[in-house]
Amino acid sequence: MNRLGAYSKQRTVGTCSPTVERYQPEPVWDCNEAARFLSIHSSTVKRLAREGQLPGFRIGNRWRFRPSELDAWARSTVPSIHSLRRE
Repeated sequence: MNRLGAYSKQRTVGTCSPTVERYQPEPVWDCNEAARFLSIHSSTVKRLAREGQLPGFRIGNRWRFRPSELDAWARSTVPSIHSLRRE
């Protein structure tokens, strides 16, 4: 190995720039947490997920949900009071 290659490997090991953000995985919720967030029953959450209407995924025999996907789904499907107003 040449000297430059050895030097570049030494420089990268153990250095971390303070501006580099570490990846933080998004938490996942179970049916009860998703139901509480959406203010619906947990069996309704399971049914909607099984029918493909609610974004979720299965790990084994358990449904899991990403909070950001549930929020986006709720914003796109549930009309707000403002959208029901007649102008």
